[in-house]
Amino acid sequence: TLSFDVSAEKYQPENIRYGGLGRIESVPREGGGTRLWATANAGGTGESPEVFILFYYSDDNGETWSDAVMVNDYDTVFGRRNVRAQDHSLFYNEQTGKLWLLVTGSTGWYDGRSVTYLTMIDNPGTANVKDITWSEPRLLMDKHEVLTGVSNSRPALLSDGTIVIPLWNEHYVPAGFAE
Repeated sequence: TLSFDVSAEKYQPENIRYGGLGRIESVPREGGGTRLWATANAGGTGESPEVFILFYYSDDNGETWSDAVMVNDYDTVFGRRNVRAQDHSLFYNEQTGKLWLLVTGSTGWYDGRSVTYLTMIDNPGTANVKDITWSEPRLLMDKHEVLTGVSNSRPALLSDGTIVIPLWNEHYVPAGFAE
């Protein structure tokens, strides 16, 4: 679940025992300039279902950073319990102005059934970060409705508008995905 409530004790820096897999993306800021969005896996004592993703931003080119402003934390994703945030990536679509968050989740450590879901911020450069809106998360599937697998790399935007998402799946490699 994506939430602006980062007040819980487990989200406070002094209580985080694990951190890793940071991502950063640059977006145009309303009124001029650039906003940097950064994410990081955090929580628990290692890679486990206790891991969540924290969001930070900088409006001064990384000189200073906000405290965590959002969290992606879940114990259930699309009906699956005991899910950990395995990998994630950020991608700014310059053509639509949306910031994508792709999160791969797996049951426990890895049960061979990783799925990747997508949610987007429609207004990532808005003047007031509290005005940000997220789309409902959706599973990435191809035309054959095959679940995607692991996504831990930034998507690529081709000149014709096609978005290519690098995915790893033991059994199948799907094609591009349209917004």
